[in-house]
Amino acid sequence: MIEKYRIQAKTNGEWKTQLIFSEDETYHQVRMACDRIMASGGFEDVRILEVYKNVKSGKPAYRESYSFLSSAVEQEQANSLHDITEPIKPSKHKVINGITGEWIELDEQYAKKHPLYGIYGWLAYFASALFVGPLLEIVSISYNDKELANNWLLFSIVFVLMALFAWVPLWLLIKKSRHFPAVYVITSSILLLFSLVPPIDGSTFIAIGWIVLWLGYVLFSERVNVTMKHRVRRSYLEKPYETPTSYVNNLE
Repeated sequence: MIEKYRIQAKTNGEWKTQLIFSEDETYHQVRMACDRIMASGGFEDVRILEVYKNVKSGKPAYRESYSFLSSAVEQEQANSLHDITEPIKPSKHKVINGITGEWIELDEQYAKKHPLYGIYGWLAYFASALFVGPLLEIVSISYNDKELANNWLLFSIVFVLMALFAWVPLWLLIKKSRHFPAVYVITSSILLLFSLVPPIDGSTFIAIGWIVLWLGYVLFSERVNVTMKHRVRRSYLEKPYETPTSYVNNLE
């Protein structure tokens, strides 16, 4: 991938890179992303830098091809955009915002450019746990509960229920469905209620701890929100997006 454009936003007089575009994308797409970032608020200005090859040094360099507030006409467009745009749809409740931070929704094509987009890291580990979990539980029942294991009808029902509670969310996760977090919250809440049924011992509290831990991850993880719901915290847009040196060196 060869970089063609990058969008920078200005806060407190400092420019920070927000998005990077390849030569396969059109300037119109870049402008739309630029307008959307400016509409999210909190920025003094947003600009587009175009990559070109410096004739003297032979290295890639940048030149400004567009600034959102470069003219009075564009200033009027920016004001109109602020009036008609609702960039923070999920952030209507102050209490929730205080806990999770404000969320900015992105178009799918721009969400896919985010460095945290995709099933990697802890999300990949979580997906593997959803797949393996029911299988390990069935093996555990086979060794530790002979009475249930010998009752094939009841044993099959238990396995099917466990598989549904784990593999339905897993299927939605693999499809990167925006419904995955909600479905997982429902299934986990049901499992949480079942775990409180007596008898309660030490293993019960361990199970509850894992359920609560993964619930928090699914609800608050930026990777989950970027990948499934195509949204980022407003605070993330104020951080610089650094391009790896190896990536810049490969530009032609």
